[in-house]
Amino acid sequence: MAEPRLILYCDSDFIVPVVDKGDGYYEVFRGTADGCLWLYFYTPADNSALEYGRSFKAAFNNGRPGYLGDIWAAIDSDSRYSTPVLDSLPYTTLLDNSGIIRALRDFYSSGGIRREVDIPTVYVFAGNISDCARKRFIAHMQEQSFATVNYSLGVEALALAYVGRMRPELRAEFGQKVVFFEASGGDMMMRCYACDGSVFLPLDDDCTLSGMGSNPLRAALVKIVLSIMQRTHNFLREDDIPRETAYQMQFVDEWLRQRRDPNFGITFHYSSDPDTRYPCVVDNTQLNAIRDTAVAETVRRMATYRNSVARNDMLQCVLLGEAFDDEDFVRRCINNMGSNQLVTVITPDKMPELLSLYSTVVAPNASENLTDFDKIRNVESQARRAIGAWISNAERIRALAASTADIAKRLSEDAERFSREVAKAVDTVGRILAQPGGKFDEAREQWKRNCPTRNPLEDYAAEIGAYRTELDACRSIFAETDKFEGARAIIERIIQDVRTINDVCKNCANDDTAYKAICDAIDDYEHKYPRYCELLKQFKREGNVSVKRRLVQQIEDEKLTCEELPVVELAELIPVRLTASVEKVKTGLFRSKKVLKVKAELPGGGTLPCNSVLLIQDRPLASIQDKYIRAEYDKGEEGPFEFSADLPLPQCDGVSRLRVYFKPHPDEAIGINNAFDCNECNVEL
Repeated sequence: MAEPRLILYCDSDFIVPVVDKGDGYYEVFRGTADGCLWLYFYTPADNSALEYGRSFKAAFNNGRPGYLGDIWAAIDSDSRYSTPVLDSLPYTTLLDNSGIIRALRDFYSSGGIRREVDIPTVYVFAGNISDCARKRFIAHMQEQSFATVNYSLGVEALALAYVGRMRPELRAEFGQKVVFFEASGGDMMMRCYACDGSVFLPLDDDCTLSGMGSNPLRAALVKIVLSIMQRTHNFLREDDIPRETAYQMQFVDEWLRQRRDPNFGITFHYSSDPDTRYPCVVDNTQLNAIRDTAVAETVRRMATYRNSVARNDMLQCVLLGEAFDDEDFVRRCINNMGSNQLVTVITPDKMPELLSLYSTVVAPNASENLTDFDKIRNVESQARRAIGAWISNAERIRALAASTADIAKRLSEDAERFSREVAKAVDTVGRILAQPGGKFDEAREQWKRNCPTRNPLEDYAAEIGAYRTELDACRSIFAETDKFEGARAIIERIIQDVRTINDVCKNCANDDTAYKAICDAIDDYEHKYPRYCELLKQFKREGNVSVKRRLVQQIEDEKLTCEELPVVELAELIPVRLTASVEKVKTGLFRSKKVLKVKAELPGGGTLPCNSVLLIQDRPLASIQDKYIRAEYDKGEEGPFEFSADLPLPQCDGVSRLRVYFKPHPDEAIGINNAFDCNECNVEL
């Protein structure tokens, strides 16, 4: 069994400790409520014990005497602090004097571990902690009997392992990327890793947004509270507001605990007059608007980075840090990145599980010496540049895949537009030819007027030729990259997109042929028109239903016309059982509404012999009027046919009785009493 190790994630504001017990299990720190050792301190004026804690952060940011923070910048600059009795102490001694070192020792040995030698320690630093601060911090820890095991492991490597555990369905392909957004202190750090076919490698595309890594809800709440108080009292000058904002930040967490109350009310006091209290009611809508403005800019900058480094290659986006405790902020990020499946969120409470993956990422016997710090960091920097260049060269296949996919997408879209235009021309001409009277000249005029835009094949000829040339040139590279599983998948996609392009080209050619064939169809129908008129005249004179049907079939078989074929009256009536009722439905505590419910059934499982309509009116049926048609059903439907509507109905307001009818559609040219054997259905209101 491997020796237990203490693993420390060092954020700008706190340290998250975990003990990797060496047997596949890990121990979570429970010495504080949130499992974090906060790097904000208070030196009491009475020289009592120096304290650390999260509650001191707001007081430090407000500049209150006796409060210390921003420890990494102070360590980097070799700053000093003083207590009531001691002067010029290095900031690293805050760890000793506050009890953080003692808490880490007790935590390591709490599981029955005998600590007879130095504590093996792994350091995982947030990206915005400088190299100088890291070295001085590690050196001080070594002086306190914490033996260095590793300090170069980036949190991204652990996050990749975490994503693999949480999203086992993900299968990274060659060239796909994971984009990291790490919020630490007030910074938002952005990095990108690319898959080389089997593992993820860091690219040299780091970027930091200063001041955009904080929880936007807290700052928005202070802003709106000060705005409300200024409108009410106007006690502050313009240059007082930044100082007052810093002062009020220490009360934000207390205010937010009251946010879910129906009336979001807080008690406010000014920094210059702490004894006078003022009530303040916050408008949640306005608060959300202010917060959303800040969030929108941060999310926009995050999306800009994502687009610049990943474009369409993003496999996963990782949001890591305390700022992503804000659910609305995370929701906006997820919406912008595409979907919940594309985003993994790692907040401080999930850091212990992340740190526990150390042994799965680093070799068991791996060890680093602090004297090699600069050398290791230089090698990392050079490796990032080399990996970026290699990925760029190796992505020629990806570039071809992107080009092929882009052409396939755009060509498909333009071909679909061309197809719609051809379909529109065909439909327009068809509707004219379907009108009685043989309007062939008008059909030809509309054929010319609805001429589609250029055939896409003419516009894409050069692009298709270029990608096919590149495809032929890359075939030799396919053999070299075929050893990468991801590359094989990309090659298969290229082949599939090539098939798509070929199919679209064929469809475009067919649509072009279809459009040009319209004119021939007009000539053909015009030539057959006299024959159609002759058979139609016979149909109108004929009284025998069988002969009528044979004439209609003859017109249809010879394709003599586009006009709607004449309708033969039905030979027998179809039984329909019609019911209607009025129900009262509650819509609130003291409110209700009336709902009319109608049901028509065809007993015995029959189907509609013609297109049909449901009529609801306040008078006996004489003819079918459009304004009383409530529902329409197609020929061949089986039912039952159900309809419901809130009362009163339009055109039937103020009546005490409604009449319900189920009849043939007026376009069927069937008498209203020649289709259905239907009971009369009335309903009293």
